[in-house]
Amino acid sequence: MRSELQNISIEESLESGFQAFLTGITDESEKELRIRAFQKFLTRGFPTKKEEEYKFTPIAPVVRKNFDHLSIGSDASVSPDLLNEHLYHEEGHHFVFFNGIYSEQCSRSVNDSGLEYKVIRDSTELNRIADGSDPFVSLNSALANGSLSIQIKRNKKALPVFIYHFVSSPDEQIITNPRLVIRAESGSESKILEKRVALESDNCLLNKIIEVDIRENASLNYTVIQDNASFLFETSGLKVRQAKDSRFYANVFSFRGQLIRNNIDVVLDDENCETHLHGLYLLNGKSHVDNHTSVDHKKPNSWSNEVYKGIVDEFSTGVFNGKIYVRPDAQNTNAFQSNNNINLSDTATIHTKPQLEIWADDVKCSHGCTIGQLDQEAIFYLRSRGLDKQSAKAMLLIAFAEESFRYVPFDFVKEELDVIINNRLGV
Repeated sequence: MRSELQNISIEESLESGFQAFLTGITDESEKELRIRAFQKFLTRGFPTKKEEEYKFTPIAPVVRKNFDHLSIGSDASVSPDLLNEHLYHEEGHHFVFFNGIYSEQCSRSVNDSGLEYKVIRDSTELNRIADGSDPFVSLNSALANGSLSIQIKRNKKALPVFIYHFVSSPDEQIITNPRLVIRAESGSESKILEKRVALESDNCLLNKIIEVDIRENASLNYTVIQDNASFLFETSGLKVRQAKDSRFYANVFSFRGQLIRNNIDVVLDDENCETHLHGLYLLNGKSHVDNHTSVDHKKPNSWSNEVYKGIVDEFSTGVFNGKIYVRPDAQNTNAFQSNNNINLSDTATIHTKPQLEIWADDVKCSHGCTIGQLDQEAIFYLRSRGLDKQSAKAMLLIAFAEESFRYVPFDFVKEELDVIINNRLGV
């Protein structure tokens, strides 16, 4: 396959795959929506470093360097043994995507009066929250196949939701486009955990978009674990809209990946909203992780708190760009943002840019960032108490990292994260 496509550009291979994909769509209005979305992507293209938002993570040259072509990922199945190996053995709903396509066969759901779900076939149900000007949203809207809609029922506490992204294509470079639409009805409460499972594959681009609509007085907690294989490149868009008295918690943990770009955009669209964004990136090798967040306060009396922490080593790169907007009507807003980093190597890189844009007067807002190394006095103190140098460093780094666990709602996930961090730090 690759030898046949070596002289075809990324855009040409995508367009060829898109035209083949369209042949499977019989509804003309649906086909037209897909065509418009794909043309919007082609007009913009993959971002380059000339765009300020992608200055430190230019996707276009990364894609051209690592892919000779991009084929659209096709559906497949996972063996029962493999499922048992990778799925959490916890009560709840286990939804499996394989190469970006929801797999009813591999998923496992339970009777739950608090949750309903369905496969989305009609793209008119998409982009009610996501911004179509984002090139990755446009690309996903054009190519998403077998998307999933999850509804948390009014005044119900749903069982936990587990979402798995299996990726496998050993003889072909592919792009996968999973799409989820989540609606938390008024007064509902839900917990969602998402992770990737990268099986044998050639280079793969995972382009994931999640739209989250949190209604009045609802609470939703979303936790993501990104411990990607070296062949997986990921762009992830989490688009959230909050209604009055709602609460949203996002926990993003990034440990490995050739390139990971996380775009989190939250709109506090009414009064008394509460938003907590916590993130940790612990990187080594040549991993590159870019966290871009936007928290938009549109109405008064709301609160947001954002804490991202980074530890980078070897030749890795960590990027953080966080924006807080406080609109003229958003009086009595409390908005806080911090990004703290530890650099363990002269060859690792950190770019950080916290930002505030405020048009209201009666607010309490702050932002800040730090980049430093481990406290040598603290290491000396721990060594004087009998620890060797490596154990002393690991203890300090673990204490630094574990603040990010504050809003993780699953104890077994905290234990899993502890194992990953300890293994990474050589404890």
